Amino acid sequence: MPTPQAERFHADEIPMLDLLLIRWVRWVRSSSAVVRGYPRRASGLSTGAVSKSFEDMCEESDTRIAIDTDTVIRGLVPIERCAIEHEYDLCRVWRFPREPFEIVLARARQNVAAGLRRKGVWMGEDLRLVGGPQET
Repeated sequence: MPTPQAERFHADEIPMLDLLLIRWVRWVRSSSAVVRGYPRRASGLSTGAVSKSFEDMCEESDTRIAIDTDTVIRGLVPIERCAIEHEYDLCRVWRFPREPFEIVLARARQNVAAGLRRKGVWMGEDLRLVGGPQET
């Protein structure tokens, strides 16, 4: 079960994909994966604007990325989706004897990372490698 082990390390020591998958697992296991009722806060100003704290904006961003991660994982072929779910203890049984689990998991992780990049999620790469500002 990689989640508790990964949480013991500092964020700089964990690859970005692992952090995103850990956040996805927390989102799947939480009640926030199910939309219920009205938002927690209503507008209180005459203009209708809502002031958000930094923590609220971070939580909103994490939720949005978890939803994107969920979309990418649900788009994987079934054997890869099951490998990710099995690795993060969301399903208990691995019943695909034709391919070794480690190979399928590695392929699934590559496909999740590629899918998240297509959705515009920053994967921790050096900005110079992905067309960001160049240092002189």
